[in-house]
Amino acid sequence: MQFLWELWIPILVSGGMCFVWATLASVVLPYHRTEWKRLPTEHDVLEALRKGLPAPGLYSFPFARGTDRTRADIRAALEKGPVGYVAIVKSGRVDMTRMVVQSIIFYAIVSTLVGWVAWNAGLKLGARYLPVFRMVGTVTTMVYVLGSVPESIWFGRPWKSWAIQLGDGVGFGVVTAATFAWLWPQ
Repeated sequence: MQFLWELWIPILVSGGMCFVWATLASVVLPYHRTEWKRLPTEHDVLEALRKGLPAPGLYSFPFARGTDRTRADIRAALEKGPVGYVAIVKSGRVDMTRMVVQSIIFYAIVSTLVGWVAWNAGLKLGARYLPVFRMVGTVTTMVYVLGSVPESIWFGRPWKSWAIQLGDGVGFGVVTAATFAWLWPQ
């Protein structure tokens, strides 16, 4: 736990800086604006969903598990389409405060784990800027970029959307690496 005592400042500052980067990337920079699209039949879809009002959760359509996909009716439904996945969230106002707090906690957890990896990889007190930057930047970028690849492989998230996250992840990596390298204890 010595790494926590020595690295608490870069952990907290980089967590905060990642939140700033995320805010800039999603609010100011234009590339996220093309990621989401409106369904042409949004009104009809919403009305249909309201009739059954599904509980918050993850849903797939047409619904099939394991060998269900070999059934003739499921195969026909898959061929006819559409095929998709949807996340239903709780109705009502978006609780931005809760999401901001959860995001900052997430960034701080990632920074803590990255600090632990760097510390245990041999970067001790007095490590030079470049080795800290390289190690922290590589691990941080891997965390933010590679964790979402299965969403594209298994759940149809467009690879273009993943590429946008790649840009975000590189930004997170650079911000975290620069912060750790700057504030690494002497």
